[in-house]
Amino acid sequence: KSPEQLDLQNLLVSYPTFLRLAEQAGGPRSVRQLGIERVLVDLRRDKRGRVDVDGRTLDAIVSDLSDYSTVSDYRDIENSVNESRGIMDVVFAAAAVVVMVLCFFSLVSSMAANIFEQTKEMAILRSIGVTKARVTILFIYEAFVLITSASVLGLSIGMAVGWTMTAQRALFTQLPLTFVFPYWVAIAVVATAALSATLASYFPASSLLRLQISELMRFVT
Repeated sequence: KSPEQLDLQNLLVSYPTFLRLAEQAGGPRSVRQLGIERVLVDLRRDKRGRVDVDGRTLDAIVSDLSDYSTVSDYRDIENSVNESRGIMDVVFAAAAVVVMVLCFFSLVSSMAANIFEQTKEMAILRSIGVTKARVTILFIYEAFVLITSASVLGLSIGMAVGWTMTAQRALFTQLPLTFVFPYWVAIAVVATAALSATLASYFPASSLLRLQISELMRFVT
C-alpha cells in the first residue's frame, strides 16, 4: 500500500521495528525517548480465573513511579459493557415480542379471509370423501409455506443488512468488528411464527368444517 493509504491505519509492530521506522522519519532513536501513551498489562490468573491484584493496588504502584499516570481496570469497563448489553438484549427481546404479536393478528386476519373465501373448495373436498382433519392440515400446510418463505426472505435480508452495516462501521472506525448472528432470537422467532401459522389456520378451518357440506356450498362471505 502507498503511504497515503497507511496514514489512518493502526499497525502492531515490535519496538525495534518501530524505532527503525521512526528513525527513517527523523524520530527518536532510543526506547527511552519514546512517548508511551498507554500500556496494557495482562495479569496472571489463578486456576479459577481470578486475579489477586486489583486496580487500586496497581494505581498505587503506578503513582509511586509517576504523578501523571493512572490505572484503568478493564474489568470495570467489561462490567459496564455487559450491563449495557443486557439492557439492549431486553429492549430487542421486547421489540421482537411486540412485532410477533402484531404479526400474529395480521396472519390470523389474512388466513381467516383466505379460508372463508375457499368454502366451495372445502365443500367439494368433503363431498369426495376427504376427512375434516386432512382439510385442516391442507390449510396448515398452506400457512407453513407462507411463513417459511417469509422467514427465509426476512432472515436473508436481515443478515445482508447487518453484515453490511458491520463492515461499514469496521471501515469507518478501523476496529476489528465482526458480525454476530443472533441464533437464539432467530430460532425463537421462527418457532413462534410456525406456532402462529398453525393456530391461524386451525381455528378458522375447524369452525367452518363444523358445518354440513350443503351449508358450506351456500356459505357466503
